[in-house]
Amino acid sequence: MPYKNPEDEKAYRLRSIENRRARGRERYHKNPEKYRASAKAFIERLKQDPERLEKVRQKRKAYGKKLYQDPEYVKKKKEQADIWWRNNRERSLVIKRAEALRVKIEVLTHYGNGKLVCVQCGFNDIRALSIDHINGDGAIQKRLYHRNHIHRWLKLNNFPLGYQTLCMNCQWIKRDENGEYRYKQFTNYSPRISGLQSIIKNGDSL
Repeated sequence: MPYKNPEDEKAYRLRSIENRRARGRERYHKNPEKYRASAKAFIERLKQDPERLEKVRQKRKAYGKKLYQDPEYVKKKKEQADIWWRNNRERSLVIKRAEALRVKIEVLTHYGNGKLVCVQCGFNDIRALSIDHINGDGAIQKRLYHRNHIHRWLKLNNFPLGYQTLCMNCQWIKRDENGEYRYKQFTNYSPRISGLQSIIKNGDSL
């Protein structure tokens, strides 16, 4: 018998969903290895069928978009996320740092011509390796696009051209030789830099 009040019907459907999820969680906790193996096998089958994989992705995307149009669902998810963060703050930070390091290694390796090294001198300590904007427009791009998340931005944009992996020594040498300074916008600054460079190169006194 259909509900006369739409709100009652909606509440019934939500309770049904929660009950199904609770039963599913109970079954999972009884035998987690079985469900992990099943999920892994399902993913492997999907990878062998790209067309079906794309359909599943689009279906999940549409379902998620529909869910997040419900303010109550969004509020509930935020509350759950806040509770999880308070209870797992240290774990979350470890996970985020590990993921950031993984992405950083992947990006630096890509722009290091397949190696985790400086393309100029071959230095290979990741603590001193960084992404260099070949055209010297890093400040502009930082404001317009990636801000402080350059490694993630480069990966999400399919590794665009115009970047390279350099160590910090080579970064500063390139910056000095090419006059990549914030102050180069002032007309009387670049001649001073070029004059200092010539003095240093020729060994003249100041």
